[in-house]
Amino acid sequence: MGISFHTAEIFLCHLGYQIYIDNITSGKGGGVLLAVTKNFSSEKQPELNTDCNIIWSKFSITGIKDIYVSSFYKPHEHNGHSLKELWSSVEKIPQNSHIWILGDFNLPDMNWSNESPLDTCRFKELYDTFSENMINHNLEQMVKIPTRNNNILDLFLTNIPSS
Repeated sequence: MGISFHTAEIFLCHLGYQIYIDNITSGKGGGVLLAVTKNFSSEKQPELNTDCNIIWSKFSITGIKDIYVSSFYKPHEHNGHSLKELWSSVEKIPQNSHIWILGDFNLPDMNWSNESPLDTCRFKELYDTFSENMINHNLEQMVKIPTRNNNILDLFLTNIPSS
């Protein structure tokens, strides 16, 4: 049985955030949340969701391209299905949009300085496919310091690294 939360259980309304949640539907762990200050105009994008733990919001800011922001969770290192679904989701984003993907990707055997798997990687094909998809979608990984022990597991992928 999955765990479900309501927005009011996590954030009090007076804090001024729009909350987007993809609740845990099965298993242990997971679920994603985006908390967006109400100072920005954002809109949930359910048409971008696929069969993985992901939630999307679109920011519309006058004078710049729309920014599509997501929170993503891949529960296990070997979970190729979640990554396949992530890329299916990204392909639904209108061309020439800005993309921010934040989340726990659980890819401990990636060398982020050259975006290739370590020699000791057990799931090399999955990692190579991930790198290829980053290139195909013009995404760059911005986190450069370990987020858990000595690993960079929590990533920020974007097609506008200068921002």
